[in-house]
Amino acid sequence: MTAPGGGIFPGLIFTATITIVRAPDGLDAEGNLVRDGHRAARTALVGVSVQPIRRSPSSETLADDRDVVITSWRGYTPPGRDADVRATDRIEWLGQTYEVTGEPVH
Repeated sequence: MTAPGGGIFPGLIFTATITIVRAPDGLDAEGNLVRDGHRAARTALVGVSVQPIRRSPSSETLADDRDVVITSWRGYTPPGRDADVRATDRIEWLGQTYEVTGEPVH
């Protein structure tokens, strides 16, 4: 069984394609340094394994008593192949955009 983007079913390793979105620095209307998403460069990275990260249920609840659910994924590249991903990048995969949490491990 193959899913769009690959990498989420057992036995499918390094089959996903993700897009690294890197926005340059810019200034907002008040002159503050911000990331300029309108000028972001997009780089496709083929041959990635994307796997869910197991998390403990959150004890946080919203005002209307709904539980908070946080979905996290980790991307792996084949041994010997590092990806140029930075903590300030975003990742697009399967129609969703994700923020990079922390510094990537190389």
